[in-house]
Amino acid sequence: MKLVVLLIFLSTSLYAQQYKRLRVGIGLGWGNVIANYNYSGSNIQRSEGPVLISLEPSYRFNDRIRVGVRLEAVGQLIGGGQNITSYGINGQYYFLKKRFRPFVGMGLSFFHPRLVGDGFYSFNSELEEILLGFYPRIGFDFGHLFMIVEKNIVNNANAKIYPPGQIQLPAKDGTLSSNYFSLKIGIFIGGGRKK
Repeated sequence: MKLVVLLIFLSTSLYAQQYKRLRVGIGLGWGNVIANYNYSGSNIQRSEGPVLISLEPSYRFNDRIRVGVRLEAVGQLIGGGQNITSYGINGQYYFLKKRFRPFVGMGLSFFHPRLVGDGFYSFNSELEEILLGFYPRIGFDFGHLFMIVEKNIVNNANAKIYPPGQIQLPAKDGTLSSNYFSLKIGIFIGGGRKK
C-alpha cells in the first residue's frame, strides 16, 4: 500500500508543470469579527473593524494541488477592540490550468483572540487561550491576482476579561469568540506560468 501511495505521489509531482512551484501571497481584505465575550455572566456583543491582512507562502506539488502556510490578523488592528491572529497550514485544489483558475481548499490554524482597550472605555483581555480551528475556502487566481472567501470556525477561547479603566471592577474569567467570515484580495510573487 505504501508503494502505491508513493507511486501516485511521484507520478503527480514529476510530470511537466505549467506553473512555478513556489509563491508568496500578500492579501488585504475584510473580516466580519463580532466581538462576542462574556464578562461576569453578561454576554457582550458588538461588531468590530473589518481590517484583514495576510501572508501565504506556498508550494505547488503540481498544477492542481498547492499546500501553504497562512499568517493572518483581522479585526480592530489600530485602537481598541477585538482582534484575532492565526497561523496554520492549508491546501487548495485548482479546477482549471488556464489564466483564470478557480479553487477550493481547507486549512487548519491556531487562533488567538484578544481584546485591546484604550485604557478608559474599552474592555481588555489577558491570558487568552490559543485554540485549533479550521477554515474552508473558495476563490480564484487570475494572473498574479487572487481572491479568497473563507469561514473560520473555532471554539470560544477562555480569557481573563478586564472592564474599562473608569469602572473599578475586578477582572473576571470569560470567553472570546474567534469565528469570522473573511473576503480578501491580493497579489502573489512567484507561482506564475512558466515561460
